[in-house]
Amino acid sequence: MILFLLLRARYPRWVLWGACALLFVANTFTAGADLAGVELIAANTLGVLTAAIMSAAGFCLLWWWLTSKGD
Repeated sequence: MILFLLLRARYPRWVLWGACALLFVANTFTAGADLAGVELIAANTLGVLTAAIMSAAGFCLLWWWLTSKGD
């Protein structure tokens, strides 16, 4: 909380919103890369096309993200 107050006092609001937007985009790409890596491992291990498995994993990840309380 103290770090948030220091950043808010030092930087204008548009800089902080820009940084939040960049973090959101970077985390989205990172999550996509992680899912692609898991799909590659699953395809090599199972020897089948894993589009359905990865779609289910993506929906599970989205459900977890939307329902978690951030604890």
